[in-house]
Amino acid sequence: MQRRLKREDFMRAGRMIIGSSESGRLKVCEKYEIRGDEILAKWPQQEESHWWSHYPLTEAPDLFLELAALHEASDFPEAALAFSHKHGLPGGNGFFEPAVSSDNNPERISLSTFQEETFFAWFVLRVYEAALNRDERRLRMAARGLREYFQLNDDGVSDVNEEQNANSALMQVAFIAQKVVQKRCYMIPSFTEEIGSLETLTNGIRSSWEFDNLLGAAYLQMWWLMSSGGDVTRCEYCRRIMSLTRPHPNGRKRRRDKRFCSDSCRQAHHRSKKRPANSSS
Repeated sequence: MQRRLKREDFMRAGRMIIGSSESGRLKVCEKYEIRGDEILAKWPQQEESHWWSHYPLTEAPDLFLELAALHEASDFPEAALAFSHKHGLPGGNGFFEPAVSSDNNPERISLSTFQEETFFAWFVLRVYEAALNRDERRLRMAARGLREYFQLNDDGVSDVNEEQNANSALMQVAFIAQKVVQKRCYMIPSFTEEIGSLETLTNGIRSSWEFDNLLGAAYLQMWWLMSSGGDVTRCEYCRRIMSLTRPHPNGRKRRRDKRFCSDSCRQAHHRSKKRPANSSS
């Protein structure tokens, strides 16, 4: 049974967030509109009364899912406009090209750039899901698609065995996610206590994530999920993600060969494996 990642999966991974709830703020305009091939804010950012603060890491823990879902929207311009009213403009330039200031423009983005970024988010999500579901066929297809898109040298592809080809797809999308985070996100110190005595200051040091644009925040969520790799697995029955980490710092570490997320799933799995009794009537 194939399962897709859900909001709860991202929320679970997002518990890795450390720092002040005030970190990672972006500005969102009250209203956006489509003009030609662009989505634009109705008011410039200097008119602060028409802009509000958005904290995507805490207010939209499944932002990456929402971004990827836009790729499958039947009316992309309208879906992109609705997304913008909710979260703001994503910004552009996911990976290989150098970052430029226009990629962080909160007031406008071309529909073609917006759509391209949603495609890559969708692609990263689907490849990772295929890996979680051990879908070798989809992973091999993804590996070929990546080679073609980036116009890599395709010589000798037929000599690469299927396992290497499937592994290549997962490695490439992990590289894509990591590259966006590396380019668009950074960690800064934050302080949870008012600065007073040295003891108060040192006890209040935390780390907070910041990002250049909404695209960076979305990929940061996906990277947290992907980089938990060795600490998550899938329930063999319901296919939900389950953690293998300690339930709390002093708790006992969960077994690496854990197969089911609950006793009910274990029992349901065993029942599904039982052959129905032969009936001669």
